Amino acid sequence: AFLDVEDFTGKISVSVGPAERTKYASEIRQDNIIAVKGWLRAKQIDSKDENGTYEFRVNCGKLESFLQGPDTGKKSEPVKRRIHFRIATGDDPARAADLIRELKTYLSVSRGSSEVFIHLDENGEPRKFQLPDSSVRYSPEFLRMARRIFGENNVWVETDRA
Repeated sequence: AFLDVEDFTGKISVSVGPAERTKYASEIRQDNIIAVKGWLRAKQIDSKDENGTYEFRVNCGKLESFLQGPDTGKKSEPVKRRIHFRIATGDDPARAADLIRELKTYLSVSRGSSEVFIHLDENGEPRKFQLPDSSVRYSPEFLRMARRIFGENNVWVETDRA
């Protein structure tokens, strides 16, 4: 069976085999929010040149629902995220203090459920601590902006899922 899965960026076809269709029958329904884990297949449908037109399809390996099932009462828990920020004081402790103030301001406008941790690196001595009352609403845009402010390698996300 094939499903059309759509988000804000577009639509893609997902191939679901008979075993997966049976296993995830209660999750496969219109307007359900799901995560699909699998592999991407690209098939060239216009072979006139090497930059031809391609058709993409995801082969489903695992499917997970994030909404209440209408007939089963089963609910998949949302992914829990922990956002980590590395701040190195180095030779400029004032810059580190400025970054922490900027982080608190940034977090105050993005309240949510993802925990926030700071890794403060003081001259090679790392210390990790959780910012109290600083849960944040995670989104790809939040992550992109945080990395722009704090540096690409200084912001990362951990989840409770493999």
